[in-house]
Amino acid sequence: MCLSYVNLFTKGTSAEQQLDDILSCINSVFTQIELAKRYEKKIVISISFGNEVSGELRSRTSIKVEKSIYISPISDSLQYLRKFPGFVISSTNDEYLTSDDMIELGKLGNDEVLIFKDASHSLESDSVIDTIDFIKNAVIKIEEFLLK
Repeated sequence: MCLSYVNLFTKGTSAEQQLDDILSCINSVFTQIELAKRYEKKIVISISFGNEVSGELRSRTSIKVEKSIYISPISDSLQYLRKFPGFVISSTNDEYLTSDDMIELGKLGNDEVLIFKDASHSLESDSVIDTIDFIKNAVIKIEEFLLK
């Protein structure tokens, strides 16, 4: 399942209500998937704000997730990385993380962390070659993480 937040937010709706609506949709889809077919594993790969959505989903529902991959987490999602360990991919120049957040990422004892030096929140740097090399390495690390 892939979820985009485009057109999910409506004017005049609080952020909390919007998050509740997103979680309700995701939970409904997970329920339908389980009724249609039993999967052996549930793996959640989330990006940016999706890391917070993933954490809230796991906190508020009984959905059991085998493994989590957190790409470009934001400050508000770090609490979930501590609660639900997984594989974290971030960058040193992520404009959505403070220097304290970066220190926090380094202290995640139960997580595997891959940091892209001099890259932005979108995991891009000024060098296209460096960006491609990092993404290739990230894919290899993700595969290794999933096979453990």
